Amino acid sequence: MKKYKILLSAAVSALMLASCAKESGQEPQAPSAITIEASIGAHTKSMPIEDKRSFAAEDKISVYAWMGSAAEVPQKKVVDGVVNTFDGSKWAPETQMLWSYQKENHYFLAVYPAKYISNFTADEWPLGDDLLIATELEGIPFQENPEPVALAFTHALARLDVNLRFRNQWDAVPENVSVRTQAKYQYTVNYLTKAVTATGNDSYIPVAQIATVQGHHSSFSGIQVPQDGMTTVSVSVDSKDFVYTAAEPIPLESGKVTTLNLYVGLDKIELGSVTVTPWAEGASVQGGEALVPVSGISFKEGTATTVDLGNTFQLTPIFAPEGATEVDCTWNSLNPEIATVDENGLITAKGRGVATIECLCMNAKAQFVLTVNGLTPVYSAPTAKAGLTYNGSAKALVNAGSVTSEGLSMSYSLDQNQWSGSVPSATNAGTYKVYWRIIGNSTYNDASGNVSASIAKASASLSVSTASVSFSADENTNSTKTFTVTYTGDGQLSVQSSNSSLATAAISGTTVTVTRKSGDGGSCTITVKAAAGTNYAAASNKTVTVSLTSSDPGTYLQNAVAGDKVGSNGKVYKPKATMPTGVTVVGCVVRPGLVFKATDEPGHLTGSQLYNYKVSAGKFHYHSMNDLWDRYWEIYSVYLYNQILIDKDNTGQSQATATAALNQVNSYLQAAGCDPINVNRYYGTSNGWFYMPKNFDWQNDPDWWHDNLNYTISARAAFTYDTN
Repeated sequence: MKKYKILLSAAVSALMLASCAKESGQEPQAPSAITIEASIGAHTKSMPIEDKRSFAAEDKISVYAWMGSAAEVPQKKVVDGVVNTFDGSKWAPETQMLWSYQKENHYFLAVYPAKYISNFTADEWPLGDDLLIATELEGIPFQENPEPVALAFTHALARLDVNLRFRNQWDAVPENVSVRTQAKYQYTVNYLTKAVTATGNDSYIPVAQIATVQGHHSSFSGIQVPQDGMTTVSVSVDSKDFVYTAAEPIPLESGKVTTLNLYVGLDKIELGSVTVTPWAEGASVQGGEALVPVSGISFKEGTATTVDLGNTFQLTPIFAPEGATEVDCTWNSLNPEIATVDENGLITAKGRGVATIECLCMNAKAQFVLTVNGLTPVYSAPTAKAGLTYNGSAKALVNAGSVTSEGLSMSYSLDQNQWSGSVPSATNAGTYKVYWRIIGNSTYNDASGNVSASIAKASASLSVSTASVSFSADENTNSTKTFTVTYTGDGQLSVQSSNSSLATAAISGTTVTVTRKSGDGGSCTITVKAAAGTNYAAASNKTVTVSLTSSDPGTYLQNAVAGDKVGSNGKVYKPKATMPTGVTVVGCVVRPGLVFKATDEPGHLTGSQLYNYKVSAGKFHYHSMNDLWDRYWEIYSVYLYNQILIDKDNTGQSQATATAALNQVNSYLQAAGCDPINVNRYYGTSNGWFYMPKNFDWQNDPDWWHDNLNYTISARAAFTYDTN
């Protein structure tokens, strides 16, 4: 494959901004565009007849450039089909070509002959000039003082060279010789891959003569569309046609020359020595009367005719030459089962088909073709059954036809391959074509036809288990509700939310899961759809209304009740409420006035958190004797625990009552996301610390030394606060 290069040189085009910048006190700005000019030396194109290898003055090419991707050409291009004209030494563009962005790769395409291209992957051409394509798809970035852009052209079409050698039927190469191919002359081209695809029908394409060599040789050459189906080359010599048909298709490949060497004409027959021998004596015979022999026979009735079964037809022979002496003729039928003929040329139609009748006289023979039509069978065609609807069982598609002609029957098929005497049936909904046929015999003709029959889709039913679902303020974002779908059909079930920012829906089997996606209040609609399937029609849509109550906005500590969770912003929220973004749970209200910390980790609240609590609660008491004391807040006495958590004194309270209260508090803590109280931790009285509300004097409490010391309750108090 020959390649030819065009170089596009780039030069920086300085902008008139420097002096203005200096006058205004600003720094000079960099140029905003690059000028591209075309320059060329002894570069090449293909002229297949003369095989020239250089462009001539006034030759034109189209140049394209773009950014982004080598495989995808954008609608808006950096250079869009700018025509460059060669003046014999350099290329001049009709409009200036500029680099679009100096830091991004540019991709290039050039085409000869010049043409504006709108479809880079399937452009249509008729066979004409040589098509040359050059691409630069690896990408070229702009650089200061850039080298010219090199574009290598390659042939997109094929070339066919035909060399003729004339046999000595002619003394020299004939003067009037032409060559043409029978091939496709239209094509589409993908410029990015340079792939050419032949299209359209075959046509006669001339191949031009390029050289005549003295003697018996002549050469032809021409452009062809790349293809793999050409087999025929025609040669015309002095108005006489010669045809070469290849056993295998002649390959025509992009950018390649296919050479075909042909011999034309016949070799002359030449004589050597010629002699004559003398006459010899022969026998002497007494002759009789000389007759005019029959040299040819024709029929007055022509060469063929058609008759109906059972009819007769008389043939009348005509002998040549005129005046020929008639001698006895012999008549014969080559197909006696179709027709017979007697000694006088009378034909009798015996069966359906075609018969050949011969007449022989002396050395002459003539044939006559007789077509015998059969009888049309008597039948009733099948009819489509009406009102067929899918119900899961097979149904006969047509009412059977009938045949009354003796010896004939009707058969049926859905595909014209498997024929049966039974009426075809189908189970699934759809439209079917039922074919029928009657196979004739020696008496009756064939008959056939078809009828369309349909099985309608059954009606589908769709219902939902509820008309509405609702989310309360206590139900967090991503909490879910479900409802079920009852569906009779075979189509695809789908669900869709009218406002997915409030709630979404998903279906698995026949269960629909609705998920709350926002803490805001509002409503949306979940639509359940059932598409048409193979055997059931689409069902009417069903809707379920989703109602959402706004999440808990929070309240002040003095309004808290047992079980509320405490946020880092100083407000309290219901256990399942969605808290504002950025707010974390720091504790849980176990009873009005007392907050337990969220985790077992030691440490104090930050100053900003204390400030928030102070502002929101009005008054609070933060318990932090020191780090050690705050780290382990432990309550050893069950009865003391009663007093702290359920505000009861130690009189008459049983362990069961304390345990029930503990379980209730733990449920508060776990609902708020806090760690539960650990009743199995034990540190001993020497290392234990505890809190005594209401100035309770534990040293004088005989229950302190109760046997339940191993029933240790470990909790972390964050602070107490005033409820009023």
